[in-house]
Amino acid sequence: MTKKRHEYNTLDNLRFYNSKLWRTLSSAHKDQYPLCYECVKLGQYTGADITDHTIPIIHGGARLDRRNLGALCHKHHNSKSSREKRQPIYKYEVLPSGEKIPVRDANDELILNGGNKN
Repeated sequence: MTKKRHEYNTLDNLRFYNSKLWRTLSSAHKDQYPLCYECVKLGQYTGADITDHTIPIIHGGARLDRRNLGALCHKHHNSKSSREKRQPIYKYEVLPSGEKIPVRDANDELILNGGNKN
């Protein structure tokens, strides 16, 4: 049975986000990338508050693959989340496991659906 969009914040997700595995990975990611990547592109240096799934889990994004993680401040995380309610905003590739990771260009920039860089 396929989960519906409104089931995004289910008990399974709460368990995942509260798991030691996720908390350890998220903390390590923020240690490696302490600044919000969207702010840096704007010439601002704001600390990252959230380890974000670039391709959201609800859209099949890989939960534990570092290639699907990004560091964002609250402002940019909320903005991104509101834009991707219906579909991922970035192009992605599907792994053999069926999970999705974002596609990046030669400069390691994310590529928006529609071909534009973000």
